[in-house]
Amino acid sequence: MEKVNVLLEKGLRAYRQEQYALAIESYRQAIEQDPNIFDAYFYLAASLVALGREKEAIDAMKRARRVRPGSSATDYNLGLLYKRMGRADDARRHFEEALKKVGSDAALDDRSQMKRNIERELRELR
Repeated sequence: MEKVNVLLEKGLRAYRQEQYALAIESYRQAIEQDPNIFDAYFYLAASLVALGREKEAIDAMKRARRVRPGSSATDYNLGLLYKRMGRADDARRHFEEALKKVGSDAALDDRSQMKRNIERELRELR
């Protein structure tokens, strides 16, 4: 587990320094060590988005969702990705799913802010 944490930290440092390819490599190595690390998939997706690789980002976010199915953030981010790709129906479906989960998502720091963000995105899709 210590090696995984080192890889996650390395990935986060690289991401913050906009070294997205290095971040992606670090997150993929962490996933090889432990395929059930939510943060590795979540931040892998963010790194892929930064490089314009939305389809790969969707795959990574879907894997994060399988690891933590109660995460409203994964559905919210999937909604954002689909919206960015012009897939409004898929975006709406994920935003609606995120809205259902927001009240019980223990990992959220600010449920009310997430709810407002989701509701804003849904309004924009109408």
